[in-house]
Amino acid sequence: LSTGAFSNGSWLMLLPALYSGATLVILEKFSTDAFLDAFERHRVTHAFLVPTQIGDLLARSDFAVRVRG
Repeated sequence: LSTGAFSNGSWLMLLPALYSGATLVILEKFSTDAFLDAFERHRVTHAFLVPTQIGDLLARSDFAVRVRG
């Protein structure tokens, strides 16, 4: 969860994950480095991001390499 817990979209993603027993990874604050580190470390399969966060990730020159592994 990389968006604020005050957002309806965050809760839309958070509650079904908790209900189904999924592992939930919550970032204290979004940064592309923190997100990619968590993505790799926890083998994340789903994420809720806003367009600005997606743009920041896609702008990284190492994005494709880090996501594909």
